[in-house]
Order: sequence, then C-alpha cells, then structure tokens
Amino acid sequence: MKNNPRIHIPIFGNGDIDSAGKALEYKKRYGVDGIMIGRAAIRLSWIFNEIKHFVQTGEHLVPPTIEQRVEVIRQHLHHSVQWKGLLPGINEMRRHYTNYLKGLPNI
Repeated sequence: MKNNPRIHIPIFGNGDIDSAGKALEYKKRYGVDGIMIGRAAIRLSWIFNEIKHFVQTGEHLVPPTIEQRVEVIRQHLHHSVQWKGLLPGINEMRRHYTNYLKGLPNI
C-alpha cells in the first residue's frame, strides 16, 4: 500500500498530562501534533493558559492567587445556575470547590 501525500492525520497525545512540563515533553518526545487534557482540567482549569505560556516562553506561570481562584468559582457558579437552575446549579458546584481550592493553606 502506498502512502498518499495528500493525507495528513494529526496525532494527539494524552494520558495524565497535568502540567506544562509534561505537555511539552510529549510534544518533544513523541512529535505529536497536539495534546488532549482530561481530568487535569477539572482540578486545574487554568492549565491551558499555563501550557500555552510555557510552550511560548519556556517559563512557568505563577499559580493563580486565591482571589483569582475565587473569581473563577464565581463565574463557574453563575454559569452553572444559569444553565441548570438555582438549586441544581448550586448543588452541582459543591463537588468542584475542592478542586479549585486544593493545595491552598487553611482550606
């Protein structure tokens, strides 16, 4: 079977990519065209900005402050309530708070 030079199938890497360093390592080691982020995005909603910044500059972003995290929680809660209604929206958000605030002192 001959290769068709008109066809390019992109290859994506995935599998516990939870940091900018791992994303860049996959790109360099395996030559992938892109990276898929799964569970890490649930607890680190800012991971996409971190990866983009690291790939462009080689520098790690400073982790978000508690104020920035709380603002993301507010936005998420607002959208959750808009989409699902008051009580279901609030109830669903409870499981996300620990992910947003994980690792912070006195939480």
